[in-house]
Amino acid sequence: MDNNKKSIPVLIIGLLLFIGIYFYMHNRKMKSVEKPTLYSIGIVKESYAIIGYFAYDYIYTYKNKLYKKTGSSNKKQDVGKRFIVKFSKENPVNSELILTLPICDTTLTAPELGWKKIPKYLICLDY
Repeated sequence: MDNNKKSIPVLIIGLLLFIGIYFYMHNRKMKSVEKPTLYSIGIVKESYAIIGYFAYDYIYTYKNKLYKKTGSSNKKQDVGKRFIVKFSKENPVNSELILTLPICDTTLTAPELGWKKIPKYLICLDY
């Protein structure tokens, strides 16, 4: 067998492995924020580039406890920007910053116990 014929199975195995890892990570992320879900305000504290994507650190509070998490996106996030954060009531460490729901008013604060539904008046319409 020459090198071209040997590389085809390696490429197929690599592609299948990549697809499997993608679906595993996607499914894991979907399960990370369990029901019941609450909402709060998350603030981007740091944003940095990593090979192929951008990562950012964000903070939010629930029951007067500060949580710091890391997320990723395909573009760099502006430090200080505020977004809705979705988190698990049972395990508040499991959260997701919803980058499609920015908050324009920098004076608003979230209630200590969060919101059960996303308050529409918070969302910036011209983002």
